[in-house]
Parts: sequence; structure tokens; C-alpha cells
Amino acid sequence: MYFRIGEFLTSAVIGGLTGMAAFSIISPGWNMFLAMFIGMCMGMAFQLLVFLVFMPLFGAFEIMIPSMIAGMLSGMINGHIAAKYELPLGLGLAIGAGLGIMSCLYVYLQNQRLHGDA
Repeated sequence: MYFRIGEFLTSAVIGGLTGMAAFSIISPGWNMFLAMFIGMCMGMAFQLLVFLVFMPLFGAFEIMIPSMIAGMLSGMINGHIAAKYELPLGLGLAIGAGLGIMSCLYVYLQNQRLHGDA
């Protein structure tokens, strides 16, 4: 149970930080594809930094895949939104954290589907 909480917490933190960064750096008028690419790169960078903090607490195996997907997904979607609308940073945090939790839930459910209850 401890590691599952860590998975969701790490993914939410990475998604939220990436969403805030995308909303603060990318502004309306950017090319959407470029904004999504830069957001994805920011998500991967935040994942590496936050991973180093949370890895000793929750283990590398438990948080690597869900957090990488959360960072990339949050960066791409928030980058796309930020290239179209001028929105507050708190909304980027909320959207990113929600995307992080949803991506972690997806990975968790797919793992259960493939391997059964562990």
C-alpha cells in the first residue's frame, strides 16, 4: 500500500509541476506542436528531478514508468492548452495533477489486467 501511495503522489507532483511550468513558459500564439513538444521535454526533465527526490522513499521500480508517462502527458496537454488560452498557474497545477493521477491509475489498472492482483 505504501508504494501505491508513492506512485500516485509522485505522478501528481510531477504532473502539477509540469502543468505550472507549461502555463508559465508557453503563451498564447505559440505554435501548438512546438508548445506540446516543449511541454513534453519539460515533463521529462521534471520527472528526472522529482524522481531523484522520491526514489529513496518509494523505490525506483514503483515510480519510474507512471511518473514518466505523467510528466510527458501533462506537459503535452498543458502545453497545448497554454498555446491557446491565457489561464492561471493554479489551473495548470490542477490539470497536471489530475492527469498525473489518471495516468498512474491507467498504468496500475493495466498492470492488474496483465498480471492479476499482486
